[in-house]
Amino acid sequence: MVVALPVPLHYTAQLLRQDGAQQIGRAVLFASIVGFDAFEQHISELVVATGVDKQRLNQIVTVGRQAVSTASLRVRDQHLVSRALLREFCTPDAKGQDKLLAWAIQYGKAKSTGPGGVAKRDHFVKIDSQETEHTWGRVEQAMPAALAAARTRRIFEKPKHVAVIKEAVALHFARSLDVLDTQEVLLRQALAARRAEYSRNWPLMEALYLMKHGLYPPAGDRFREEIADDLLSQATQLVDSGVLFRLRVVDLFEKARAMASWMGLRILRPRRGEFLIGDVPVIPIDETRGAFGLSGGVAFGDATMIVLPLGPRRLAVLVRGPDGFDVIPKSRVSQLNALQVASAKTHVVMRPGSGLEAEIRAVRPPFAKALEATKLAGSPCGSVGEASGEAGFEPAGGLVYVGGDVIPPGRATSAANAPTRWSSARRPPPDGSRA
Repeated sequence: MVVALPVPLHYTAQLLRQDGAQQIGRAVLFASIVGFDAFEQHISELVVATGVDKQRLNQIVTVGRQAVSTASLRVRDQHLVSRALLREFCTPDAKGQDKLLAWAIQYGKAKSTGPGGVAKRDHFVKIDSQETEHTWGRVEQAMPAALAAARTRRIFEKPKHVAVIKEAVALHFARSLDVLDTQEVLLRQALAARRAEYSRNWPLMEALYLMKHGLYPPAGDRFREEIADDLLSQATQLVDSGVLFRLRVVDLFEKARAMASWMGLRILRPRRGEFLIGDVPVIPIDETRGAFGLSGGVAFGDATMIVLPLGPRRLAVLVRGPDGFDVIPKSRVSQLNALQVASAKTHVVMRPGSGLEAEIRAVRPPFAKALEATKLAGSPCGSVGEASGEAGFEPAGGLVYVGGDVIPPGRATSAANAPTRWSSARRPPPDGSRA
């Protein structure tokens, strides 16, 4: 059935039809191009043109209007690492108050503080942030019980606790400074790509110019720039104001949560030593390329393993294999800690008395430039949870790339020996899902 839609809405309908408007942030962006009022006025026609049901199209309008509203409630201090997770690194001080050590990477100094005093960002989500806090809160409320279960092997007897740990990984991936930085670049690129696409569509540009001015466009390209500016004005405003990131970060959480749900969960316990946690705590690792982190080009769906510390004595690893519980040697603990330190933006957190300060300095000396250890080269480490009964991560020699230097393992401290490549027999799913 052919539906008569105004030209801009016809183009928007084509874009919504690509994924059935499953990603609310993406859908709001496209709806904003024509304006929410015009979109709402033609919802009945859009149902036919897109195959998306009326309820979902109305939701796009509602979410979009709420997100752009200056009356939407905002939360100033937004935690990048859940306080429930930070409490796992606390010990009582002389007054009985829970304290952890927050290490400022730039200055090389540790500060004793409570779980509310670190790993947070003012206006991480700039607008309508109370709504996103409600989204995160549904996971965070269930985390204390799941973290307690993770301290024992009984966690795998309670599927609900396993599900919460997986959701916590998805949450801390989406709500991270790496995602904030990456999405800013991607959204700007998307606007540029859309502008180029519009400019190539001469019939659309001419029709819209005629609608706007009642005249056929003049010779040359300037009229296309004018119409592209008109089409993208609201979308550009949504990016500049942070509205699109507010919507996109929830899209990413939902996608990561869906991917995590079918992955296996390994819980690692150190034989000796302790884990620490950085302000970018979830690290996706692509063993095939020897790369880690979003800044290293590893998306959630591309990773062969994804790590999140759960406390000084537990670390969660999502893998493409079965669930299980593993014990790892001190050298592997140091390697995993080195990944946290290398990925952190400003702070890492440890338990008071853990003695991890020297390991942190070895990876990120005070006042040193941020590491670019996002592309690692060398021999593979063993895989997690092999049939031998003890966790792998076993070294096989080779070189490590730390702070811009290629260092033979004998010259580097254990903390500096970040894993060079992560091997596993588990391959990505055939659909190549990404988040």
